[in-house]
Formats: sequence, C-alpha cells, structure tokens
Amino acid sequence: ALDIMAAAGNAGAFEVRDMARHFPSLTAQLNALGEEGLSAVGNLSAALQIARRTTGTSDEAATNVNSLLRKINAPVTIRAFKKNFGV
Repeated sequence: ALDIMAAAGNAGAFEVRDMARHFPSLTAQLNALGEEGLSAVGNLSAALQIARRTTGTSDEAATNVNSLLRKINAPVTIRAFKKNFGV
C-alpha cells in the first residue's frame, strides 16, 4: 500500500504526507462503496492526484474528493439511480 501511495505521490502533487492525513476519512467512504484492499488504495491515490491538478492545495483536493464520495453515498443519489437506472 505504501508503495502505491509513494508512486502516486511521485507522479503528482498530492504527497504521501497528505495521504496520511486524509486517508482515514476518505477510505471509510470508499469502503462504503465496496472498495477495499490495494485496488482501493490505488483508486483513491489516483483520484486525489487528479483532484489536486485543479485545486490550489492538497487540502482542497481532499475536500473535493470527500464531497464527491459523500454525494455518491447520499440516500437521495441512491434513490435517483434506482428510480432512473434500476441500479
């Protein structure tokens, strides 16, 4: 997991120290979507790198990813997907 995080940090601007600070809350939300293990670490690391490209700071990037995950897990979103797409 640390190797995945380090590789992502080297490839982008969201560093391992930032991941250490924000991963606890973000991984809990990602787990609610059924993501777990090393693939979840890779997906979250990649999402944070992409979010960091469009924000001024790593904290803003983490906030944006946090907001996205919260909205995906929101009951209203789940109901809308069931109603409109049967998912």
